[in-house]
Amino acid sequence: MTFQKALSPAPENSGDLDSMAGKPASKACETVGSAGKPDIDLSGWDVALRGPRMSEATGKVIFKYQMPVLERFTMKLPTGAQIIRMEDQGGMFWLWAVVDTGAPLEDRHFHAYKTGAAMDAEANLKYVGFCAVFVQMELGLYIFEVMP
Repeated sequence: MTFQKALSPAPENSGDLDSMAGKPASKACETVGSAGKPDIDLSGWDVALRGPRMSEATGKVIFKYQMPVLERFTMKLPTGAQIIRMEDQGGMFWLWAVVDTGAPLEDRHFHAYKTGAAMDAEANLKYVGFCAVFVQMELGLYIFEVMP
């Protein structure tokens, strides 16, 4: 039996765009198996969220990750993961990255901005992609990674 445990539930008024679209809020989750240990391997592959791996390739591999639809969010990615693509598919946001399957996981922080929205002037931001969500009309979000 598998249970889900929220890693970092979205605080109220955190910019949850799903709630604007009438969808349940997205949360970053890890699965906890019957032994109480996460069902996530060292490369960040979460079987409960992403399904079985399609390849057992190791080393440098391109992985696809589901992103939450939030204005600010954090994702666990293998250290040094190179983001090569972001896209919306089927109402969800996705990120593709070249990863080293042997690298430990690290937190990566992101901000999403609508056209005309004020940006965080203090943050060192790097543009990484664009995704669209439909809330009565298309709403484009420009995704930036917060750099150290």
